Amino acid sequence: MLFLSTETPVTLEWVDDAQTILKLKLTGRWKWSDLLPSLVEIRRNHEDSDRLFDLIIDVSQSKLYESNPIGFMREYMLPSYGVSALRLIVVVGVDNFARVLWSGITALPIARHLRAYFFDTLDEAIQFCQRYTGIQTNE
Repeated sequence: MLFLSTETPVTLEWVDDAQTILKLKLTGRWKWSDLLPSLVEIRRNHEDSDRLFDLIIDVSQSKLYESNPIGFMREYMLPSYGVSALRLIVVVGVDNFARVLWSGITALPIARHLRAYFFDTLDEAIQFCQRYTGIQTNE
C-alpha cells in the first residue's frame, strides 16, 4: 500500500503486481481536502515517469461529507493536475447524476485530462483497465 493514514478515509494501493493499476479508495465520510495528500503523492511518484498507469477511484463504500466539486477542481486540478503517465481515470460506485456532472465538466477543453470511465463494480473497472487498448470500436 502506498499511502494509508488512520486520519483519512483515503487509501492508495496497487491492484496488480506489475503496478499498472492504482486504486484510490474512499470509505465512510470524506471531504474534498482528504484527497489532496493522495493526489500529491500520485503526482510526485509519477510526474516524471514514462511508465503508464491507470487510476481507479473507488467511492462505492463512501459518502461525501461536503459538496462543491467544481470549486475543488478549479482550485486544485484545472489545468495543473496533469500527470503524463496517467493513462486512464476509472471511477467505481458513483450515481448517475455524478456521472453526468463529471462527464459534462470534463468535456470542456480545460478539463479533458480528467475524463473518466464509470463502472458499478471494482471487478468491472479492473477488467476494463486490463483490456483497454485506446482504440474505440462500434462492436
